[in-house]
Amino acid sequence: MRARSRWDGTVALWAASALLAACASLPMDTPEQRRDSALAVIVHWSNFSSLTARRVMEDHGPPDRIASGSVEWDARGPWTRIVVRDEPPYYDSRLGPDNLEHTVAYPVPEERLERLAAFSGKVRVSKDRGSLTSLAVSEELNVLALNLAHEVIIGAKNPAEARDYYERVLLLSTSGKSSPYMQGLIFRK
Repeated sequence: MRARSRWDGTVALWAASALLAACASLPMDTPEQRRDSALAVIVHWSNFSSLTARRVMEDHGPPDRIASGSVEWDARGPWTRIVVRDEPPYYDSRLGPDNLEHTVAYPVPEERLERLAAFSGKVRVSKDRGSLTSLAVSEELNVLALNLAHEVIIGAKNPAEARDYYERVLLLSTSGKSSPYMQGLIFRK
C-alpha cells in the first residue's frame, strides 16, 4: 500500500510538471488564451493576490506574460509595465501585502536619487534612470507615491513633506475620501 501511494504521488508530480512545461511553451496568441492561462495560475495564489490580479485584468485586460508567481502587462495607459506578484498573506492593520507594481517612463536626474530614496523605499528608479516603479497594494496608492516622487524630484516637496502627505492621504482614503494625487499622474496632464 505504501509503495502505491509513493507511485501515485510521483505520477501526479510528473503529470503536473509536464502540464506546466507544456503551458509555458505554448504560444498564447489570443487575449482569451492569455486570460484563461492567467486565471489557471492565479487560482493557486493567496486570496489577496488573486483578487488583485483579477482587478487588474478587469481594468487592463489579459496580461502579456504569465509565470507561476506573477502576471505582467506592458504598455497599458500611462504605464510601461504593471506586475502583480503572489505574495504570502500577512495581517496589517490597514491594508495587505504590497504585491502590485506600476512603472512609468520618467527620466530621473542623478542628483535627485538621494532625495528620492529618502522619500520612500517603495519607489524605485531603473538602472538607466529612465523610469520609476512604485510598489503598493493598489493602483491608487502607486499613483499617489509616483505623484509625490515627482514632487520630490522637482523640489516642490522635500522627502519628509512627501512622506507626511502620503500618510495623510492614505488615512483619508481608508475613511472613504479621495485626493487628486490618487486619481491620475499629475505630471502627465
